[in-house]
Amino acid sequence: MTIRSTDHETIAGLKPRQRAVLDQIWRTFAGTGFDDGKLRALQVQRMSGAEVRAVFAELRQLGWVQAVIKAWGERLYYIPFDRLVQLASLYGGLADRPDLTSSVSLIQEGRAGIATDLFNALVYASLHELSLTAKGVLHKKHIQRLSQVLSLSSDDVRGLELPYEHIEAYPPHVAVMLDLLLALGLLRLDTEALVLHRPSLDAWLKLPRAAMEKRLLQCLMQRYMKSEPEFQHAAWLLCSPRLAAGVWHADTQLLQQLEEKRLLPEANRSRLLQALKAWLQLLSGAGWLDLGENERGDTLFRWRMRTGAQLLAEDIPWMEAEGEPATLIVQPDFEVLIPPDTPYTVRYTAARLAERVADDHMSVYRLSREALAMAADADLSPGQAISFLEAHAAGGIPDNVAAALRQWSAEIGRTAFMELTVLACTTSDEADLIENHPRLKDDIKRLGPLYFAVQADKVSDIRKLLTAAGLPPRRGMATLETMEQAAGMAHMSPISPPVPAVTDKYGSEAVKAGNERADDRPSAPSSGLIRMSHPALLYRPDEAELKEDNSPDLAQLPVMWTRDYRAYHLSTAKQIMEQAVQLALKVEISLEGKRREFIPVQLLRSPWRVAGVLYEPDADSPGADVQLGEGQWQEMRLIVP
Repeated sequence: MTIRSTDHETIAGLKPRQRAVLDQIWRTFAGTGFDDGKLRALQVQRMSGAEVRAVFAELRQLGWVQAVIKAWGERLYYIPFDRLVQLASLYGGLADRPDLTSSVSLIQEGRAGIATDLFNALVYASLHELSLTAKGVLHKKHIQRLSQVLSLSSDDVRGLELPYEHIEAYPPHVAVMLDLLLALGLLRLDTEALVLHRPSLDAWLKLPRAAMEKRLLQCLMQRYMKSEPEFQHAAWLLCSPRLAAGVWHADTQLLQQLEEKRLLPEANRSRLLQALKAWLQLLSGAGWLDLGENERGDTLFRWRMRTGAQLLAEDIPWMEAEGEPATLIVQPDFEVLIPPDTPYTVRYTAARLAERVADDHMSVYRLSREALAMAADADLSPGQAISFLEAHAAGGIPDNVAAALRQWSAEIGRTAFMELTVLACTTSDEADLIENHPRLKDDIKRLGPLYFAVQADKVSDIRKLLTAAGLPPRRGMATLETMEQAAGMAHMSPISPPVPAVTDKYGSEAVKAGNERADDRPSAPSSGLIRMSHPALLYRPDEAELKEDNSPDLAQLPVMWTRDYRAYHLSTAKQIMEQAVQLALKVEISLEGKRREFIPVQLLRSPWRVAGVLYEPDADSPGADVQLGEGQWQEMRLIVP
């Protein structure tokens, strides 16, 4: 059965019974996962367990609930993130409370922003080889320098007590940044280093700032929110569309709202308040909130430029708009000013060829010889850097800056190390024969009396030609020492060959600097450093075809039990009621001459009784918890979904 419809993609398009079940799932679990056992225990006003499961199957068909499969085949259900955004809007905003916010002491302004931090980390990764130790951890110098380029601090993250790999090596804020870079696919493991994934990087830089902010807030909420439902309700209440930017609210207001909506057990209040303060601190560190304090000691917060609801809005253009200005301002003091509306594709190149000075409304960088040399080492040549500045500098490049750039360009990169595959001979006679071979001239270059530079992708072909010429190379890669011994040399050749750093077609192991073996590499990390609790990030999606409903098998029930509203013998009436408990069905009964709806929950013995919830027909009043003994009701009928 397929009942998908765009009408049902909004809460307003759901049927009342669907809304009732979805509301109870949201109230009970928020965005956390729940299994079939917890689903069976879910209680919804005026609905039996069988009815709840039937409506639950409809919600799965409509995409309001999704499922994953754990390793042993058990299903976990959850409300997907995009639907949580809608549900969060149901629970209202926060009223202005001048008594709480009339006197505010500013504790922390929102920092430069998580999007800016991630951008700076990407620039750093593009200029440095993020090599790993044998344990799979970044070297200390990279950890320290990454920490320095982030405005996010350890204090902004520590209160969340996030569990992550190598907790002894990474400060909390560096762990979060690496986790985001890995989770977004911007960094990947490549043998013994973390490297930029170019396609993902290019796609990311083409996004406008608003799209980056949206994706990052989604990541923070999916990866770092605690799994307790009351915490998630508080975090989502922060993102209510009824909260305005620039308006102060107190953390205690959030708790009061949850209590009024019966979403916060009293026993959890103190623990939730501490967890909420830590979450507010993270959002401030990410640049979205300012934090303050009132005279009572409450933590106050306000959204800065955009609220959480605006950040998560769906109508954001995901590609950079055409015609955006792509200009920089190059000043005579060598500073480069980057206006806030400059596309990130332009910002990225500018940031790679200059030193970062400040990230504010307008980013400031400074041109220097050292920065230009570092860019050259990362494959952005001085000539390319100068051409880029000429193309994007509003008003051109000042004469003194242009002259300095030309001077630096002439000095940088005049020498360089190369990684080569080298063919070595034991005597100059063999070397002369090889140099004069008509079919080898285009693929080799003589470096000295005994050595040739060889194109790595031509090793197999050259090996065949040398074998045919009576000069078969030995299998594998030789070392400089073994070739010197073979040649009987007592000293190095005048032109020393570089150490080979490739593995040939025959599976020979490459020899690398420092005699490090190629298999001494760390194991691949997970999709991130942080150990998540959200089921969608832990398990594979349940792709099995959805059944029409999730109701119990009712085929064995006598037809008259569900069709006829009538009186039965006492033993039969008890049997029908016991079946209703077993199959989680509702029963229509006659009690004191009135028709009622009864949802049996539990059978009791000595004497025989059935406990459940009794409802008046066609009334919105809540049900009453009752116990019915045998013979206490007259007519009855089972109600199946």
